Amino acid sequence: MNVELEIHSPEHAYIAGIPDASIGSISIINTLEFFDPRRTDAFLTDLRRIAAPGCALRIAAPDLRAAAEARARGDRAFFDAASDPERPLDLLFADWMYARGPGGSRRCNCYDAESLQALLRNFGFACNEIDSANGELRAELSTPIAEVRVTELPLTA
Repeated sequence: MNVELEIHSPEHAYIAGIPDASIGSISIINTLEFFDPRRTDAFLTDLRRIAAPGCALRIAAPDLRAAAEARARGDRAFFDAASDPERPLDLLFADWMYARGPGGSRRCNCYDAESLQALLRNFGFACNEIDSANGELRAELSTPIAEVRVTELPLTA
């Protein structure tokens, strides 16, 4: 059985009742960054619990390093400044840092490739690849169960 799970907001991330090792594919799209840090730990613990052997896990999150580099080089387009061309760059960066997500929650966590990889490894996930494109991190992971082949999912832009 290959059950897929997609999570698009913290409000819809209640996975406590899902049976152990029952999910074969998990996608978390622009959601992890909106969790309170204490809830992030509990969520990732539960996520690891429900992931079946060889589960493909895809995570997309904003790339903090790309945003910081865009700020440093004065790249207003990165922050979609067209809607407010007079807004100072530092405020555009702050808006990005504390963006509102689904349900009005504010971004609580920001990751670059290394910090996201370290976080996920701490919870037992093996990182196959973390890529950054257009200011968004894309992580492809698997549960680290010996002799289980992971189905590679293509990363989409």
